[in-house]
Amino acid sequence: MSDKTRIAIIDDDLSIRKSLMRMLSFAGFEVVAFPSAGEFLAAADTDKVSCAVSDLRMPGVNGLELQQTLRARLPHLSMVFITGHADVPTGVTAMKAGAVDFLEKPVSRAVLLEAVNRRRAQPEFIGRINRNRRA
Repeated sequence: MSDKTRIAIIDDDLSIRKSLMRMLSFAGFEVVAFPSAGEFLAAADTDKVSCAVSDLRMPGVNGLELQQTLRARLPHLSMVFITGHADVPTGVTAMKAGAVDFLEKPVSRAVLLEAVNRRRAQPEFIGRINRNRRA
């Protein structure tokens, strides 16, 4: 099993997915990408993902609905939202539900890496990694 942190990119825009995959891969993360929340939820190995970087507005299941589903299914997973349609009420809702960050598109590499790394530094995440390594 890889020691790399696995991050899922969930965005219906192919160019955004590719860009985010490049940013995170070059930073040393293992990255998987999905064009929709439904495809991510249907994937067999979502339990191996530590962080989801998700668009907010997508066809079908939107980012906030995905967040609710993941809180029940994968409580260890952190969420970073990226959106081209930011508004304060939606951002507050996402953050109150446990999102690590709520970022506007286009997102810079530095800002995205800071958000992803902020979650990795939290004690409960570190404890989960250590437990997984013992298994």
